[in-house]
Parts: sequence; C-alpha cells; structure tokens
Amino acid sequence: TTTTVVTTTLPGTTTTTLSVACAPAATFSSVACRLGQLAQSVQAAADGTLESKLSGKVVAAQQATAAAEQVAATSRKQTAQLLGKALSALDRFVRGLKTRAAKQALPKDSRAALVSTVRALRVDLKALRRPG
Repeated sequence: TTTTVVTTTLPGTTTTTLSVACAPAATFSSVACRLGQLAQSVQAAADGTLESKLSGKVVAAQQATAAAEQVAATSRKQTAQLLGKALSALDRFVRGLKTRAAKQALPKDSRAALVSTVRALRVDLKALRRPG
C-alpha cells in the first residue's frame, strides 16, 4: 500500500487528505485494503438507505475475507467457503447498483467505477479461493 498526502489551500483554509493507494494483487492484505477503499467510496457517493444497503454488502465481504484469512493456514475448504461468501456479497453489491434507487441516486460514472472496482476484487478473491 502507498499513502499519498494531498493538501489543498484555499484562502483562509487548508485541507489535508490522506489517500491510501492499494496495490492490486491476489493477497488478503490487498483485498482487505481495496474493500476498505470501496467502503469509503460508497460512503462518499451514496447516502441514506442506498448507502446503508451497499455498505452492508461491503461489510459482509470484509468480514468473510477476514475470517478466510484467519483459517487459510489450517483449512482450504473453509477458506474457499468463506471467500465464496465474500464473492456472493460482492455480487449482491453489484445487483444493488442496478436498482432504480441506485440509478437515480448515483451518476452512471460513479456506478461504473464501483462496478469496475468490484470486478477487480472478484478476480483476486477467485484467485485466493483456488490457489495454485
């Protein structure tokens, strides 16, 4: 992961934002980092009920991925099952972006960016699910 500091100075105010760039890779740490970024993107883009629903799906994927990482050393089968749950949560997330409410609340570009992020995550989760 790489951390970028962005400082914006306007007359009378200074804003500093920390942005973490996650390296795309089929590792648990990379997937966890990118799921965290996805959660932040949802919070920034959506609000109200839509944010709650989409965030819930991201949280489910985060929890399943974290649980899979914990059992990865001891049980391939359980790891695969938990990563399957994470993949299912991301599928539900994408379906949530196709709803009428999401289409009304989020611009097409925002929805497309979120779907692109999820697609990349799915590729890496599938790679983790079937190592070797």
